Amino acid sequence: MTVAIFQFIGVWKEYFYAFMLVSGDASGSASTIPLGLANLSIAAEYRTEYGMLFAGIMLVTVPILVVYVALQRHIVRGIAAGALKG
Repeated sequence: MTVAIFQFIGVWKEYFYAFMLVSGDASGSASTIPLGLANLSIAAEYRTEYGMLFAGIMLVTVPILVVYVALQRHIVRGIAAGALKG
């Protein structure tokens, strides 16, 4: 269970593979959240729109926090089981 949770967290914030696989799409409609945030910062050029940036950051952060809070018992149990000698 712990490995599955860590894998979910790693895949959720993945940028490089999504950039390589999705950015070649001709229609440009398919995108992941990290790619959308990167495109938002690129489109802003030399100005910073903090409201949109923080809204995007919340979209990325809140699901991870919800998963961690909901499954923290499994995370702690899995890490502790790996640390005990027995």
